[in-house]
Amino acid sequence: MKNWLYRRSNIQILTLFLGITAVAGILVPFIYRITMHYFGIEIPEAHGHGEAEVQVNLFAGCAILLVFLLNEVQVNHRQLESSVALEASYINSLDRLLLRYGHPQAIAIRGDVSLYLISIVEDEWPNLHDGTQSEKTHMLWRTLSRKLIALDPENSRQSMLYQDILTKGDQIPTSRESRLQASGVGLPNVFYYAIMVCIALLLIGNGVVIQAPGVAILEALLPIMLGALFALLVITDRPFRGEYAIHPKAFISVLESIKTRTS
Repeated sequence: MKNWLYRRSNIQILTLFLGITAVAGILVPFIYRITMHYFGIEIPEAHGHGEAEVQVNLFAGCAILLVFLLNEVQVNHRQLESSVALEASYINSLDRLLLRYGHPQAIAIRGDVSLYLISIVEDEWPNLHDGTQSEKTHMLWRTLSRKLIALDPENSRQSMLYQDILTKGDQIPTSRESRLQASGVGLPNVFYYAIMVCIALLLIGNGVVIQAPGVAILEALLPIMLGALFALLVITDRPFRGEYAIHPKAFISVLESIKTRTS
């Protein structure tokens, strides 16, 4: 279901949730009243605004939960964007160090760095939608890391650069593992179930009593507003899915820099 949903545009997802809550806002109270009438239970008319206040309080509680979860998702999204940018900067620094190293063997390894970057963008990034790694990208890094270790410094300057190269060689796979682990992270399904229960209770509550026309319209709008917040949560929950997904712009930028770097 979620795979199908994330193939839709953000506007389509928002429209879908608004439509579902709008239709449910009409059908659920109607079905509730028909059911009560079938069993001979009379639906009372509202006296005062006590029932409406209960609905507003239920709406407020659900809205607070949704806003809290949206904030958490946004924080995680920004942190992951920073992590991706940091991983790209490590690769950029590695290429710069290899160029400064000056040995033909190190210069040749720069080609492997470029191939690794290309594989991240073209092979591994699409796999992140499903929370999996690319075996091709993994093997390219293993080959690259072995070549880094095989460098043999010939003087003190190269020895210093060699230590920095090995440091970057440790930081890059660590950052990659963090990215791969984060690709499958999202809100637990229990939060979605809790939100759907709150919306269902709000919809049923709309049919418990017969309200004045103005209050009835307000009560019908409350689930639709929750539907909009729910749609925003779904759109932003998965960091590598949908239109809101994190893009490999940082890696593409580093690849362009490597192609033009001569010193």
